Amino acid sequence: DTNLQRIRHLLFDVFYTESWANVKVVFGVAGVDRSTADPNDPSSFGQPVWDPAFNFESAGVQLAVLAACDTILAARDTLAFTPSAGARECALQAFVRDAGGTESVEWGSKVPEKLAGWARDRGRSWRD
Repeated sequence: DTNLQRIRHLLFDVFYTESWANVKVVFGVAGVDRSTADPNDPSSFGQPVWDPAFNFESAGVQLAVLAACDTILAARDTLAFTPSAGARECALQAFVRDAGGTESVEWGSKVPEKLAGWARDRGRSWRD
């Protein structure tokens, strides 16, 4: 594709029609290094720059991630989730649900290990 073809595609096929996008939310990113990204390639985003202050072992961070997931799920009508969107809850929400609720989780340094164990076992059925 040339740049002109790409612009035409964006104008007439993307912006003027109803289209859907897959979105993945990632936490702990401080920015994006675009020094190696190709400005002519819309799929070339660059590399994430991880935030060294982001510590998922912190109960405060875990609860903030859970709150962000809850906010996204609460906006389902605005975001217009499609039937093919897959799981409508994030992994942390499913983990908390399976653990018996927010009060049943011992938030803090052991959550990453417990979440990983859940993902290997019970989380498999959540992903399918």
